[in-house]
Amino acid sequence: MPPTSTVTAASRAREFPEDFFVDNGKLMCHFCDHSINFQTKNTITAHIGSKTHILDAFVTADIPLEKIVRNYIWLPISSCAVERSFSAYNKILDDDRQNLSLESLKFLTMM
Repeated sequence: MPPTSTVTAASRAREFPEDFFVDNGKLMCHFCDHSINFQTKNTITAHIGSKTHILDAFVTADIPLEKIVRNYIWLPISSCAVERSFSAYNKILDDDRQNLSLESLKFLTMM
C-alpha cells in the first residue's frame, strides 16, 4: 500500500505560491481575498481559471497598456468586429492614459 499524504492549506500554498497564501489555516487568494477549499485540486484550478480571479490578478499587476497593445497591434484585421474592437481600444488608450483602471478592464472583458 503506497503512503498517503495529507493535504493541508500550507501544502497547497506551496504548490501555488503566486496565487495563494495561508491565513489561520485557510487557503487565501492573493488577488481575490477569498478563502478557497484546499482539499480538492479541481476547486483550486477552477478558481485560478475563473474570470474574477484573472481580472483581479490583472488589475493588481498594474501592467502598462503600452505593453499589452504591442502584442495586439499587428493582428490582421479580417472582419468588422475586429475593426470595431480596435476602435474601442483607441478610446481606452490615449496620451493621458497609460495604465488600466478596473473600469477600463471590465469594459475590455465585455468586448
